[in-house]
Formats: sequence, structure tokens, C-alpha cells
Amino acid sequence: MQRASNSQYGAGSRSAPSFRLPEGAGARSIPSFGHPEGAGARSAPSFGHPDQFILSPGDTLSKNRYRIINRIILPETQKKQGAAWSAIDTQATRRRVVIREILVPEHMARAIPKDRIVQRVVQRMTALGQNTGFPSVIDFFDEKQSYFMVLLYPEGETLDTILKRQGGALPEPLVAEYGYQLCRLLSLLADQHPPIIHGSISPQTIIISNDRQSASLIHLPLFPPESPSISSGKGASGYYAPEQIRGEAEMSSDLYGLAATLHHAVTGYDPHMRLTFFH
Repeated sequence: MQRASNSQYGAGSRSAPSFRLPEGAGARSIPSFGHPEGAGARSAPSFGHPDQFILSPGDTLSKNRYRIINRIILPETQKKQGAAWSAIDTQATRRRVVIREILVPEHMARAIPKDRIVQRVVQRMTALGQNTGFPSVIDFFDEKQSYFMVLLYPEGETLDTILKRQGGALPEPLVAEYGYQLCRLLSLLADQHPPIIHGSISPQTIIISNDRQSASLIHLPLFPPESPSISSGKGASGYYAPEQIRGEAEMSSDLYGLAATLHHAVTGYDPHMRLTFFH
């Protein structure tokens, strides 16, 4: 496997393309409806943020290019950053893509024009995507007064799916190799300016390639992650560091999440069964 280089955007990787916002983008507020072309507009969803889009299977975006398959549940720490969907790219041999809405936090939009914030997000995610192990950005567009970024996720299955099917531990040398690869990816995130805290490292945000040789990190946050809640007992609660639960996430919080994930993979012990803090 080609290793990701350790620099701001990965030295030696090809330069990131420059996306330009559509004329007039950013001058409008994000609507509370989400059906394409305005047909059948529906009330705002109850999940995440009141201004997130609602899209149903079969709906289309970007002049019918992307056909929605289903909604993707993003990590709890990204619930106010926009929704995400799995979709088919009808203009590229019907490949599967992930569409992410970019929902700019209001406190950020008050200080910097929204279009500039979105431009930075897209360029940063595009540059990171030049490195093996991260989703790659293939398109960006403005529609219905909102912004959307289209990504290709690495092929394979989530580590969560593999562990559930396996019903036990994975071979230690294999888990160690995954850990090495993921540490390199976290190092890339830490080298950003400002550094990126993923905030939701768990088996659900790690993709293992079909040949079982490579580990990739998905669901990168568009903005600083929010503080998680462990009250629901769902999601990645067993993988959050104590300081993250207190709302004091640091770069080391991602290392904690990775350590808890690797411990699960090598022992078969699911931290959801009993909330345990590793010290």
C-alpha cells in the first residue's frame, strides 16, 4: 500500500484542484426544505440542524446527475454540520458516491462570509483527499441555496461490519498494520493549519479494503467536532476519550478513540457492552 506522506496536505501528492463557487453563492440563507426543484417541499427534519435538507431515495441533485439512494448517519459530533447521502453518479458509469451538505455554523458565518468558509472547506477536503486513506472530492455545487460536496469513499467495508460478522477478534498482526496506517492518517490531520480533530474514531468510521490490507478513515468533520453525549448509549460512545466527553477534545482524543478501536478489533471486546475508560 502507498503510505500517506506527513505534511500539511501530504507532500508528494498531486496538487488539489481549485473549486470556484457558483456566482452569487453564499449570498443566501440555507432553506428549511430539501426536495429537489422545490417539488413536494417538506418541513425541516428533526435530526441534526433545523436547516438541513431532506432528500428521499430517487430524488436528484445537480441537474439530475446524482440520484439519492439513502441517507447516511454521520457521527454525533457532526450532527450540525449538514446531512449526508449515498447516491449514484448517473454520468460516470453509475458509480456510488457520497454527497455531503456543507452547513456553516452560524457563529462562523457572522465573522466571515459564508462563501469563503465553504471555499476553504472544499479546498481543504480536496487536498486531504489526494492522500491514500481519505475520501476524495470529485465535485462541488450550489443548489437550492445550499452547498454540496461529492466524495468517493474508499472501497470496502467498515471495520464495524467486519467485526460483527466475524463475531470475535481479528489477527493481531493485521490489526497492528491497520493501526500503523491510521496513525499516519491522524498525523496528516494533526499537521493541518489549524489541526483537524476527527472526533469520532471508531469501527464505524474506518473502512477496510476488500483485500483486507488497507485501512481508511471516513466521515471527516467539515468544522470542529461538537461535544458528544454518552446518554444515548449508541454510536461511538465507548470510543470517546474522557476529556472529549467533558467538551475538551484535543488531538490526543483521536488517539484514544483509535486505541479503543484497535483494542476492540484485537480482543473482540466491544466497549458498548460496558462503558470503560482506558487510562
